[in-house]
Amino acid sequence: MVKSISITEKELLARYKFTNMEVAGHYLNNNKDMILCFGHYASYEWAISMHIYYHNKGYAVYKRIKNKYFDKMIRDVREKWKTELVVNKEARAKVAEVMSVKHEDAVMFAFIMDQSPSNNRNKHYAPFCNVKTPFFTGVEDIAKEYDLPLLFLGTKKIKRGYYEATYKVLAENPRDFKDYEITDMFAKALEEQIDIAPEYYFWTHKRFKFVKPLEA
Repeated sequence: MVKSISITEKELLARYKFTNMEVAGHYLNNNKDMILCFGHYASYEWAISMHIYYHNKGYAVYKRIKNKYFDKMIRDVREKWKTELVVNKEARAKVAEVMSVKHEDAVMFAFIMDQSPSNNRNKHYAPFCNVKTPFFTGVEDIAKEYDLPLLFLGTKKIKRGYYEATYKVLAENPRDFKDYEITDMFAKALEEQIDIAPEYYFWTHKRFKFVKPLEA
């Protein structure tokens, strides 16, 4: 986050590269709205640089920080790359607002899907790192409601301060999937990324506050 405050566009493009921009471009360039999901892994903050390549509007869902100073700092950092931040509690309403109006160009909604749910609603215990732990199902619900393709963005650290990001299509037609199947697919994709280099996952963000054994 500290580096993100002062980083220039040129430096960001050099430090955070996409290996297969055509995957997301397939939807955005054909005027197909989409959802992008990822986890708290490596320099996930820099994923916003995708909007330098695309002219499409982006909406990134985030959890508001109680400290107003730090909350404003995060908003300023993330919104300078053509991304509008949306508070997580207002995400569903914002998606409904955007989707209710005809727009010339496709839009992208970005969600960090590995936040630990704080209530019993809209959550599903998915297999993850040898246990079952709760994941929000709201992103899957939104994808199905509006039939939005859902992509996973994985990040790989190349060397200190340099990363590569790769798109993976989880569900091109979300309504074809059974309940929670897409959420399970996200958990699996994130776990596969962690298995390669677990030291870059943010283990401190309460992901394992609530767990069940795999056989439960």
